[in-house]
Amino acid sequence: MPRPLSLSARQIRVRRQMFARGLRDAWPVALTFLAMYTAIGAAGHAAGLSTAQGVFMTVAVFAAPAQIAAIDMIASGATVTVIATVAIINARFFLMAASLTPRLGMVRFTPLVGGLSMLTASTFAVTYSRINSGPVFFPFAYYLGVCICSLSAAALGTVIGHTGVSEMPPAIELLLAMLLPVYFVTFLARAWPRFRFVIAGGCGALLTPAIEAAAPGFGLIGAAGLIGSTFVLADRPSGGADAGSGKQAS
Repeated sequence: MPRPLSLSARQIRVRRQMFARGLRDAWPVALTFLAMYTAIGAAGHAAGLSTAQGVFMTVAVFAAPAQIAAIDMIASGATVTVIATVAIINARFFLMAASLTPRLGMVRFTPLVGGLSMLTASTFAVTYSRINSGPVFFPFAYYLGVCICSLSAAALGTVIGHTGVSEMPPAIELLLAMLLPVYFVTFLARAWPRFRFVIAGGCGALLTPAIEAAAPGFGLIGAAGLIGSTFVLADRPSGGADAGSGKQAS
């Protein structure tokens, strides 16, 4: 079995720089997760979970919709169906993983599986946006920076929610209501001045809350699929145009 090629000092430096860039780019997600998981931690505390159990759930599941559903079931005593419910809600990540993995470069199986365990709609969106904006050296290092920053904020928020929040303060409720707008403003700012991406982001800001209300946990990916399909169909030439171009060519 061939040994992996060792990296030069310059390559190691570039990989560290890409990891650091991932940490920096993830700060809007980290701030959002800090507020979101403070609320989840408070809900877990109210449901009877210990701080250690709450943090373990955040690290192991790392998906707010699935954790909220699990906490509701634990509070109601329906613990048997928790695992099945979490698995069904998180099934959407298979599509994201299948789309992102080929863009992460040559990565060994074990680190790849460990990295994908931190995949969320937010870490996917930040990483995918960066990779599509231009060449990215060591994309997996960048992705890990995004994930570690986001997961650390989520774990810290969980601890704060368990230990310091007895009930949801109005300020946090207001901040939670602003989460999706914060996401979309951040991504639209990165996409400017590419108008197609800006239009897609604006449509996503309108569609995501509606889809999220109808199918919790699927708002972001549902809006992305609908908008992406619309753009693909709009770009497809009509049959008449194909026929006309074929007649002219002949």
